[in-house]
Amino acid sequence: MKYYIGRINTWKAPNNKCEELNREIKTYENTLVADELSRKALMEQVRQTVERLNAAYPRTRKLVVVTRQGSVICHPEQRVSDNDAVFSFELMPVRRSYRFAEGGCPAIPEGCAGSLTEGGEDGRA
Repeated sequence: MKYYIGRINTWKAPNNKCEELNREIKTYENTLVADELSRKALMEQVRQTVERLNAAYPRTRKLVVVTRQGSVICHPEQRVSDNDAVFSFELMPVRRSYRFAEGGCPAIPEGCAGSLTEGGEDGRA
């Protein structure tokens, strides 16, 4: 299954660590994630980025990344309130792809790529 990261929510950075983290995380905005393995690799990369910045800024509060049902939230390890998040985003499953094809059905649901016929995408040689 493919996933899509649309809008990434970031909040005003209280320190340089959060500002740097927000800049790096914003690079994932509008990203298509190819499959489950890529999704797991992306999550690991986000966690490694947070850990690297935690090590680079030891005098600030440690940040953690929490994932729940497609939501990714980064906040301090010991939360003070529900409003202390640094960033959050959703990994939305891609339900279908759209491809223009003259005289054919353009909407191809995920997992139906095998329905294309021999020759070309629209069945013509």
